[in-house]
Amino acid sequence: MAFAAGKASAAGPIFPLVKLNMSGVITGSAGTTNDNGTVTKGSPFQKYSFNSQKLIDLFDASPTFQKALTNQFNSVASNAVPAGSYFVWDIWNEELIITNKNGFSFNLDSNKSGDDFGYLYIYDDYLLGTFTRNDKTGSGNEQDLTGIYLYLYDYNGNEIEGYGAATLNWSYAAMSVGSQKTTVSVSMSLNNYYAELKGNQAAPVFKASGSGTATDPIVQNPFYLWIYGNF
Repeated sequence: MAFAAGKASAAGPIFPLVKLNMSGVITGSAGTTNDNGTVTKGSPFQKYSFNSQKLIDLFDASPTFQKALTNQFNSVASNAVPAGSYFVWDIWNEELIITNKNGFSFNLDSNKSGDDFGYLYIYDDYLLGTFTRNDKTGSGNEQDLTGIYLYLYDYNGNEIEGYGAATLNWSYAAMSVGSQKTTVSVSMSLNNYYAELKGNQAAPVFKASGSGTATDPIVQNPFYLWIYGNF
């Protein structure tokens, strides 16, 4: 069960957006054979090593993605991701966004095209947490372990899909005027579930890490306890 409660809330919490650095390898096969009259051989494995920028480049090379950008920004001149862009993960809404420091922002899931290019779900059925919290100041820290589900698809023959696990480390400062500064760092991985490489079935190895900071309403912290209704 995905942490879909976040999508149902009109005014969800203000958890930090996490700048996510992704990397891994997609291993696939062209699915062809070669027969020289003596030995028949299948095509060798193809390996594609990626990072966040290479994933953005794959999206950028997709006509479907370019059309989605055009629809989003109402300009043919805006059908490419600006240089210097990166991924952020909206934990509460379970969304992946390509953004930059100059105001560009494209949601891979909730965008005007209606095409789902990707998202990152938390499976709160597998969410565990341990924490410390100062009863007077509200400051503290927490470590959460959770299941995740990742989906990335460029509509151009390349896809990553899989289940994995993530660790979220939270730190929240003392309460001040109804809010507190919250920082989270995350690390996650998944292995060999499903992928496509140039339209051929493949296997992914994926990992990601990142961090983010926000000023949150005090009633929502800490994360694990807040989800289960104890704060």
